[in-house]
Amino acid sequence: MIKKLNPNKKAVWLDIHNFLLEKASPYNKLRLLIEENGCIKLTEPSEKDLFRFICRIITGQQLSTQAAKSLWDKLNKLCLEEKKELRELFNGNSFQKIKDCGLSANKVLAMKKLHDSFTKGVINAQLIKKLEDNEVINLITSLWGLGPWSAEMILIGYLGNHDIWSFNDSSLQKGIGLALSEQDKPEKEIIESFSPYRTLLSRHIWKGLDEG
Repeated sequence: MIKKLNPNKKAVWLDIHNFLLEKASPYNKLRLLIEENGCIKLTEPSEKDLFRFICRIITGQQLSTQAAKSLWDKLNKLCLEEKKELRELFNGNSFQKIKDCGLSANKVLAMKKLHDSFTKGVINAQLIKKLEDNEVINLITSLWGLGPWSAEMILIGYLGNHDIWSFNDSSLQKGIGLALSEQDKPEKEIIESFSPYRTLLSRHIWKGLDEG
């Protein structure tokens, strides 16, 4: 079962921040990035509904952050217009309306199959919170349209795991490449040295990319 850090213990996050700075000390660009970002902490997910959380991941697959947000906003607008929760849209005849939001046929199908898996009890929030990391990955990747990247985003964003680095995330690979551009040491070896707080390293890289 995933052990989460207490988001309310400020001293814990400061200790982790100092740990990251120490590990980054040989890598000038990465150290400067972490210094400029300041202390980052993991917070509870704003989206508590696991079905919606995964649907948002599906929406954003292989899209820019801006494009994914636009589609997600349209999907939420449809829910308001239909006066239904997102999960309820898959109980009726709203598939065309969902597609009309701009989602590809494969993404709509992935959401429909996800809905069926929730209905059958194959997956739910209570279940995945009891699983080990590898079990979460095996479960998520067994679902149609979801792969390792989706599983890692769930581990990070929904379950709050503090030691995940996604080698399947293109933005992370781009960001760490920029941060370590002056290094000859293998990137994977450097990244692994930040365990058990690789998720925090991920957050620093994402923030650095978002802020240019």
